[in-house]
Amino acid sequence: AGGSPEALTAGHFDLPVTGEPADPKLRPAFAAPLAALAAGQQTRQPVELPTGAGAEVRLVVPPGFHSLTAPGGPPGVSARTVSTGPVDGIPAGLGIAPATGAAAAELTTHLAETAEELFSGTAPADRREFALIAAALADVVTASGAVYAGVAAVQVDGRAADATLVVSLARHPLPITGLATELATVRRHAEVWTVLLPAGPAAVLVEGRSVPVPGPLAADGVRRWAVTSVVEAFVPLPDGASVLCVQLTTAQPQDWELYTDVFAELLKSVQFGWDGVPAAPTAPLP
Repeated sequence: AGGSPEALTAGHFDLPVTGEPADPKLRPAFAAPLAALAAGQQTRQPVELPTGAGAEVRLVVPPGFHSLTAPGGPPGVSARTVSTGPVDGIPAGLGIAPATGAAAAELTTHLAETAEELFSGTAPADRREFALIAAALADVVTASGAVYAGVAAVQVDGRAADATLVVSLARHPLPITGLATELATVRRHAEVWTVLLPAGPAAVLVEGRSVPVPGPLAADGVRRWAVTSVVEAFVPLPDGASVLCVQLTTAQPQDWELYTDVFAELLKSVQFGWDGVPAAPTAPLP
C-alpha cells in the first residue's frame, strides 16, 4: 500500500468480493447435530443481572478458534491502530482520546498474539502482514455490529480444515415464528428450522454461498468462484427487541459434520441475563 503501516485503512484491502446464494443443489445438509436441537428440551430462565441494565449474552467459543476482535477494552470504542511514532510531523498519539488509545493498544497486542498462534511456523514478516490487515479491518468489523469474529485453522487427518465464526447482535422485535418465516422468504435458497435451545427458541438455517475469489488473491491470477457452507442461528433475547446472530462458515464440505457439531455445542452454551424490563419497540433492521 505504500506509506507507513499506521496509515493503512480497510480501503487498502478493498477487493470486489460479494457473496450470493449458491445453487440449491450445493446447499449443505441440515446435519444430525443441528436436527437434534429440534427435539424437546428444558429451557433455562434468564439469570438476574447483579449490576447494570438491559440484556446480556454469554456463550462459550469452541476451542480452536482464534479471535480477531479484542476480548475486552473500553465498551463502545472503535479500536484502531495508533501511530507509535511521528506521522507527517504530528507527534504520536496527539489528539487520541485515552480510551481509544487504550483500546488500540489492547487490540494491537491481541492481534500480535493471534498472528503468533496462527503463523508460528512462518517468518516474522508473514505474521506482521496478517496482524496489520486484521487491525486495518477492525473498524469494519466494529461497524458491522460484530461483537466477536474468529477463525479456526486446524489439521484434520493431515490436511487443513478452516472455518470462520461471527457473533453479532441486531434489533428485531419479531417473535421466533415470524422471524423464521421472514428468513425462509428472504433467504429462499436456505433451509430454515425452528429449534429449541436451553436459552429458548431459535431459528437455524443452512445454505451454500458462492463467493468470487479475485485474481490478485489466486496463485495463478485467475478469478474463480468458491462455494462455502453456512450455518446461521438467530436467538431472540428476552428483552423482546434484540436478536443474537451466530454464523459459522467453512469452505471444506468434508468437514461440515465436524463444524456443525461444534456449532450445536456453542448454541447449547448460550445463556441470557436480563433486568426484567422489556426494551422499547424499534423498527427491525434488514
